[in-house]
Amino acid sequence: MALAEAVYLRLRKTLGDMNFASRQTVKNIFSVRYLFIIAGFVALVMIVYFIAQHRRPAFDLLRDHLRALGINVGPSMTMEEALVELHRMQPEIAAAFAPLIALYEEEQFSAHGRPSRELIRRRLSELRSVRA
Repeated sequence: MALAEAVYLRLRKTLGDMNFASRQTVKNIFSVRYLFIIAGFVALVMIVYFIAQHRRPAFDLLRDHLRALGINVGPSMTMEEALVELHRMQPEIAAAFAPLIALYEEEQFSAHGRPSRELIRRRLSELRSVRA
């Protein structure tokens, strides 16, 4: 009987200590300092994500825009092939899209190609606003 009482009292004390520790942990987690740390971490992740999205290669920008137009640019498809497909499906949009692909190809394959990713990004944005 004494052994069962000792086990019961020890178990009760242990559970009480665990309950107190849990409450302290929750209190610490929701303290202002930790909330600022979490908010800072979330802000940092958002900044990195935003920068990564805006630093995407020109090919990715063109591919995503073409995908929205119904042209699935696969891993072995060139932008020229995608333009031919777009011209077959939507010739009026292909005419507006052709100079962007020319800029991309000049940047990628010319010895003196100038960086054109930002120009392509702006023109794609203009095309989206015209279509919308």
